Amino acid sequence: MRLALGATLTALPAPLLVDRFVELPTDGRWFDLLGERVQIPQFADAEEFVALLVRRGSVVLTDIEGISVTDRTRQRRYLAAVGLPKRTVIQIERANDAAVQLSEGRPPATVAHEAGYFDQPHLARSLRRFIGPSATELADRSEDETPLSLLYKTGGRSEQ
Repeated sequence: MRLALGATLTALPAPLLVDRFVELPTDGRWFDLLGERVQIPQFADAEEFVALLVRRGSVVLTDIEGISVTDRTRQRRYLAAVGLPKRTVIQIERANDAAVQLSEGRPPATVAHEAGYFDQPHLARSLRRFIGPSATELADRSEDETPLSLLYKTGGRSEQ
């Protein structure tokens, strides 16, 4: 499941999860969260599962923008809520958008220009850092391969 930016599990603050794996105790059907046994959700009941976590107070949505605070306070709140600086989140979103376009067959030079990269090597470094595969590898992916978890349209800036 992918939660909204700023939504966090109270037991696992976002900064503790960045570039880390946290294994929750499980027996295959249930897992332990905040000292409670919770049934592992199936795809069909994922929304109900998240609603349950919100009702229990296990998931909270932090106001990451903060209207009447200084820029520095807003930066600290964003970093605490998301675990990454806002600039890095924007770079990840841009790389994700570029990867989707490349996997749809658009030319790398066009994608680099339209996504705001300086040149194709800049696009390549960004893809390697945030997505993994290169532009060529993304363009050559077959439908049979396991999809990358980040490669789906998320309502980026152009779709809003």
